[in-house]
Formats: sequence, structure tokens, C-alpha cells
Amino acid sequence: MDFSILPWRQEVLGQAREAKARGQRIVLVTRGDLDLARRASDHLGLFDDVVRAGGTGEPVGAVPVQVSRPKPTDRLKAAMRAIRPHQWVKNVLVFVPLLVSGEYNNLSAWFYAGLAFIAFSLTASAIYILNDLSDLEADRLHARKRLRPFASGALPVVWGFVMAPVLLGAGIVTALVAGGLPYLLLYAVLSISYSLDLKKRTFFDVFALAALYTVRLFGGGEMSGQSPSVWLLAFSVFLFLGLALMKRMAELVGTTADKLKRRGYKQIDQPLLMSAGIASSFGAALVLALYLDSDAVGLVYVEPVRLWLIVPMMLFWQLKLWHKTLHGRMTDDPIVFAARDRVSWIIGAMTLVCVVLARLSW
Repeated sequence: MDFSILPWRQEVLGQAREAKARGQRIVLVTRGDLDLARRASDHLGLFDDVVRAGGTGEPVGAVPVQVSRPKPTDRLKAAMRAIRPHQWVKNVLVFVPLLVSGEYNNLSAWFYAGLAFIAFSLTASAIYILNDLSDLEADRLHARKRLRPFASGALPVVWGFVMAPVLLGAGIVTALVAGGLPYLLLYAVLSISYSLDLKKRTFFDVFALAALYTVRLFGGGEMSGQSPSVWLLAFSVFLFLGLALMKRMAELVGTTADKLKRRGYKQIDQPLLMSAGIASSFGAALVLALYLDSDAVGLVYVEPVRLWLIVPMMLFWQLKLWHKTLHGRMTDDPIVFAARDRVSWIIGAMTLVCVVLARLSW
């Protein structure tokens, strides 16, 4: 156990230091492993002695430090942070097949797409918790991730072992109702495999992340009854692979360590990640351009030529995100970051305008 990265409660240590400064003898009394407590005492360099509660040698007449317990509301707020509802924005991908199909008036399709969104969101939250529990040490060494609920100690680890199966069970039930259980299970298995092993392996991790995005899109399409086309799947593979590479690049830029903790990448890998990511971005743009020049686009849009502006806008958006990444401003998952980014919103609005104009005959 690395005591230097544990989330010590500073208010407790502060009270003990104040008492020691007044000349009082400070004793650490433990109900747990005595050797572990002694190692903790050696690290802190604060206590005069370490004894086991109820054992021989326990100080007589000792006055315990009065420590305030966390409020229930604080724990609930920490629990909400742990499930990361802001990450649910990535699950809007389940609506993409419905949107590109042009079936905007199909209320039944919207209903089942909504169930798909709920199922993937609940399952994703369960996986995030499992990921945080398996990454405690690495997160405590990270500049930003050390503030996460479990890493910081704001939420007891035991809460995670309760929340994760409850959320996963709710997600499975929802997917069962929507008729998309196989896709959700594929997403869960792939995501758990990523959390436990694949994220440690170079390039296996980014391909797994790209696959997780694509499974959301494909699963949402199947649950809503709007199966995605080969064009959409090819476009999504290149796009999401580029964003996954961007995520790893942002993590490298955001740390001074030579190697990412529990990841296979080193600082020397930055040029490779960037070149592969930008190549994927151009690959996505190329697939989109080929689709716009195909006969398939005429089945959905009246004036496909009005969609061509989306190609340069798509490239501009991705290169803009890469620029922010290289300058250390990509502080979150690229899709979550884009949801808060003004330029991304502008390009998204312009893309929507192009789609609407392409469906009009005038």
C-alpha cells in the first residue's frame, strides 16, 4: 500500500497536530491490522504510539479526537458524481440512426431509442464505478482524477460495490424491454474487458473505445428499428478511432510522467498517436464524401448537394479539437468536451441546417 497517495482526512490530522503542539501525547488506536497502522504512523510521523483497541497497552483515560462525520447529502452528491451523468451525452449516439433515416415522425422509434439511451447510460455508470474502483491508485496519482469520489475518499469504496450491480441490473432490464439486450451485453462485456485489461495495452485500448462508441450507435439503431447503413458504420469507426486516439493524447499531454499509469503509452508515443488520430479524422471525412457521392444518399435526401458543406466542417471541427489537445486544453473525454465547447455547438448547428435544407425540394 502506498501511503503517500491515500486520501487522508486533513481536518483529523490538523486536530492531532494542534494537540501535539500543546504538548499532548498523540496515540493512534486501531481496530484493524496493527502492522498496517504502524506503517501508517511511520508515514505520517505524527503519533507517539500505536495500539490495538481493546488490547493490552491501550491508553487509560485517553480523550478521542472528535471528528465530524460526512453529511448524508454530501455522500449523495459524491454518489451522483461517481455515476458521471455528464458522460451520458455520449449515449445520444443511439439516436443517430433514427436521425439520418429521416423517420422523424415515428414516435415508436423515438420511444425505443429513448429506452436505449437509458439502458446504455445506466450500464455506462456501472462500468465507470467499476473502472474507478480498479484504478484507485492510478487516479490518486493523477492531477485531476485524484478528485474523483472514490479516489478522494469522499465516497466509501463499499458504496461502489453496491451501486455498480444495481445500475447494471437496471440497465439490463431496460434493454430487455427495448429488445436490445444482446447489444447492451456486448457493450458491457467489451467495456468491462477494457476496464480490467485492454486499457493497459497499446492500441488495443483505442480500438476498444472506438468499438464501444460504434456498439452504442448500432444498438440504438436496432432497438429503434432503424438499422444503420454500412456507410454510417464505416464513418463511425474512423471518427471514433480518431477521438479515442485524441483521448490518449490528451492524457499524455496532461501529465509530466514519462509513462501513463496503468496505460501502455509513453511520452515518446505522442507523434504516433497524433498522426494516427489525424489520419482517422481524414478517413472519416473521406467516407462521408464517398457517401454523399453515392446513390444511397438520394434515398433519404432531396438535394444531397447541400450536404457537401458538412465535409469541410467535420474536418475543421476535428482539427480544432486536436489543436486544443496539443495545447493541453482537452480536459475531458473529447465528446464530453465537445458538448461544452462553443465551436462544436456552432458546427453542430450548421450541420443540422445543411441536413434540413437537403431534405427540402426548393
